[in-house]
Amino acid sequence: MQFDSESKVMSESSQTHTKNVRPVVVSIQNQKGGVGKSTVTINLACTARALGWRTMIIDTDPQSTCIGWHRRGGDIDVESSEPSDVPDRLEAEYRKRDFIFVDTAGSGAAAHSRINDCSDIVIVPFSTSVDDRQPSLDTHFRARRKTRAYLLPCLVDPRSSGRRINASKTTIQTLLQRLSPEFRAFFLTSIITRRLPLTDQMASGGSCQSGYRNNESRSEFDRLFEELTQKLCEGKNEC
Repeated sequence: MQFDSESKVMSESSQTHTKNVRPVVVSIQNQKGGVGKSTVTINLACTARALGWRTMIIDTDPQSTCIGWHRRGGDIDVESSEPSDVPDRLEAEYRKRDFIFVDTAGSGAAAHSRINDCSDIVIVPFSTSVDDRQPSLDTHFRARRKTRAYLLPCLVDPRSSGRRINASKTTIQTLLQRLSPEFRAFFLTSIITRRLPLTDQMASGGSCQSGYRNNESRSEFDRLFEELTQKLCEGKNEC
């Protein structure tokens, strides 16, 4: 795939990537903590990198999960930033990157507002926990006022067996199909699971793109990145 950032369009190419005039900014948000924001950020960035895109992460979360991952050996550039300083950080990387992924804290609207202003798309990890649903919907609603935003179903318990995780994925897929078309449009069709091999890999600076035990997670993030690029060019003639 190639990306023309002037018109925000993906196009097919079997050879090289066109360098973007400006990066695509993808922010991962949820005012609720513990729903998998940093996991999604790191592995999406690594997936883009594996496909040849110039990629970096901006970590605005005081917990600095992405910074910690980088220090443990993560091979994606990661910079720390206050949420209000993100526009300036993006300006500094203007012609150096193709994709910039912004990890955010589990906090309210004020912290996310300036990030939404400069995001091409917002991904809201959506946990299946009852307590997590309303914060996810609130985050999605605010982001949609300023840019494209989508809910991403996430199963975040790495202790579950592979069989149980796959059964849960099937259940979620069935439930999404039963939603009204209007509400289903708010969701991505991809579903992300935090499997134990992926958790172990990330603990040493790895990702879904590293390690022979990560085939399931790699496939999930490959599919998510493909869906992300489709959303970015939706409605464009060159897609």
